[in-house]
Amino acid sequence: MLACGILPMAFVASCVLFFYLASSAITLYNKYLLSYAGVPFPLTMLLFHQAGVYGFARAFSTITKREWPQFSSYSVYAKQVLPVGLAMSIDLGATNAAYLFVTVSFGQLVKTQVAAWIVGLSFALGLVKPSFLVAASCALVVCGIAVSAWADTTFSFLGFVLLCVASLAAAIKLLLFQVLYQKTLKDAHPVQLMGVIAPSVFVFLFVPAMAMELPTILALSLESLATALALVSLGVCFAFMLILSEILLIGKTNAITAQIAGSFKIVVVTAAAVVIFRDPLNARVAVGMTIAFLGALLYSYTRIRDKQRAEAARVAASGYAQLDGSDPLLDGPLGAPLPVAAGSGASSGSDDFLVDVELDILGARSDPDADAQAMLLAPAPPPRLTSAATPPPIDGSSSSEVSISL
Repeated sequence: MLACGILPMAFVASCVLFFYLASSAITLYNKYLLSYAGVPFPLTMLLFHQAGVYGFARAFSTITKREWPQFSSYSVYAKQVLPVGLAMSIDLGATNAAYLFVTVSFGQLVKTQVAAWIVGLSFALGLVKPSFLVAASCALVVCGIAVSAWADTTFSFLGFVLLCVASLAAAIKLLLFQVLYQKTLKDAHPVQLMGVIAPSVFVFLFVPAMAMELPTILALSLESLATALALVSLGVCFAFMLILSEILLIGKTNAITAQIAGSFKIVVVTAAAVVIFRDPLNARVAVGMTIAFLGALLYSYTRIRDKQRAEAARVAASGYAQLDGSDPLLDGPLGAPLPVAAGSGASSGSDDFLVDVELDILGARSDPDADAQAMLLAPAPPPRLTSAATPPPIDGSSSSEVSISL
């Protein structure tokens, strides 16, 4: 009995540890390439990473025998995928460029404002109702960033502006991604979604990369070019590790574990950067980081609380908890946060919060109490055929056919 309880806990811990190692590795390795290894080509690096993400997604679909997502027309693709690709390319390009001027710890700190941008845009567009806890979490994040920026002795205004632009683009990307997932590609696996978006990101980054970095690349010697190519290719391997770690974390644990792990990642990466790159960390910067981290943690708490309320309302309305028996690693669990951060994490080393796609921004309310009341007043769902084991009939009669779950 003891072993039965220890083994699942050990597996969850190993998934979280793998996520921390992968996210820290890609972040620190990209910073090493840009600032120390003589490979100051942030946009060209992203081209390699996006090509790798697309190849990984295609291989995943082939191995798991999943059909590649299709669009009804080119206009649908242009309207729903290209805006996501544009926002993601701005996020990745600005973030990678910022790491030429700022430290890893400061970059990770400033990127926590993505949550504040998401909440602000959602409020402005009327997608969600104001919440005191959410507003307080965003205020803490902004205050923490301000304190750290004021106290950071290596502060770069250009790097800070690039990170702010990247954060705004990341928030827009996540909202657009959510629309794409809920409206068009709801049956696709998250890995396939990243593969669908990767070509558009590649196209948007190609022209600025060639215009700004190609002359410098051509000036390199063959030996230096071969070395740079090998180093960037190794970064693509780290990107694959991050994608796999997010799939395992989300698919094999639960949404709460993934949300908390995503919040604590900033602490892990910052500590690693201080040890490896000797990032300056005085008392005032530490205070600012602590304030921002508490804001991020409060934001995660509000998301978990709202998720639990919505789940309780569903169970109360339907009379049972939904269990579909699918393999989360291959099918993607319903209600779990999608690894949409893998685009920025895998490519720029600064993945955002794992975003929960359960928030319906296509017109549904986000007030948990109102949602719970609506669910309780809604009619019961129709019978659904499942492949689950058939429960014993109430009237005592025998049955060996498929069951009907209400």
